[in-house]
Amino acid sequence: MRSGPLRQGSSLRSWARRRFPRVREVVLGPRRMWHHRQWVRRHQQLSVADRELLTDVVLPSVRWEAGSHDVLFVGVEWYTAEYPSMFPDGNLVTMDVNEAVARYGAPRHVTGDVRELDAQFAPETFAAIVCNGVFGYGVDSSTDVAQALRAMRACLRPGGIVVVGWNDTDERRVPDLADLAGEVGLEATSGAGMSAWRTGPIGPLRHLYDVYRRPSGADEAVGSG
Repeated sequence: MRSGPLRQGSSLRSWARRRFPRVREVVLGPRRMWHHRQWVRRHQQLSVADRELLTDVVLPSVRWEAGSHDVLFVGVEWYTAEYPSMFPDGNLVTMDVNEAVARYGAPRHVTGDVRELDAQFAPETFAAIVCNGVFGYGVDSSTDVAQALRAMRACLRPGGIVVVGWNDTDERRVPDLADLAGEVGLEATSGAGMSAWRTGPIGPLRHLYDVYRRPSGADEAVGSG
């Protein structure tokens, strides 16, 4: 613990903070930038395999399957900035609860909570929804996950798919994800370029991709309420 006139809580330290409010930012800025760069490098190393599957297989397949209909991508960050360019028709919509990452989103970007997706968009708006790195990173409990899945289903066109990317680790796992999807009327299915309804775990983060489909026509009985 620091001692002396600049110790934590000292009157001189409090005066200095009031007199020079930006000193702390200037002093700690380089250190924070270094830590951020280290985190970026570490994240790239750990998630390269699952992001390659997303960019090389999932998103191109979703674009092709959706045709001219809109696709929603939930979970925006600096490493998703290139994704809108993969949809040359401009039919990708992005969404994240953090307004600070809006600059990485598509021109059609919405700041909002995926659990309240059905309050942001009209029913049956999207042909596909890709929700990556959201469950376990803010939408954590079974109640919250079910609410998000129900809202996504409401905004899907009949026959549309939801792709959920999540980490199968102790601190991020959603153990009953498939059951929750079934309870809200989403069926596990192959799609988005993947031959099974669940693909993975991939890489050190044990990333999984689940695919669920909203039934179409007469098959759509469960979860419609």
